[in-house]
Amino acid sequence: MYDKAVLDPLNSLLSKSSKAIQKIQAGKWQHRMLENNIKALTVALKLMNGEMVELTHDELLSVLEAFDDMINRTDKSKAKFSDGTSQFTLQSNRLNALNVAKSEVLNLNK
Repeated sequence: MYDKAVLDPLNSLLSKSSKAIQKIQAGKWQHRMLENNIKALTVALKLMNGEMVELTHDELLSVLEAFDDMINRTDKSKAKFSDGTSQFTLQSNRLNALNVAKSEVLNLNK
C-alpha cells in the first residue's frame, strides 16, 4: 500500500488532466498527450491499489513513454522555481510520485 505522499500527487494530476482534456479539441497533440497521460496514471493507480492490469507490449511501451514525458516536463518545470517555494515542493512531490508510479508499471513487465 502506498502513502498519501505518492497517491495524492498522482490523483491530483489525473484530476487536472481529466478536466483539461475537456477543453482541448480532439485530434490536437495536446489532446493525445493528455489521453496518454490519463491512461498511464490510471494504470499506475490501479496497480498501486492492488488491481490486476493487463497490457499489450505496445500499450506498456505507450504508458512508459507517457511517464517519461511527464517526468521530463515536471523536472523542467521544477527547475524554474526556487527551493523552498510551494511550486518547487509541488513539483518535487509530483516528480517523486511519477517515478514511483513508473517503477510500479515497470514491475508489471517482470
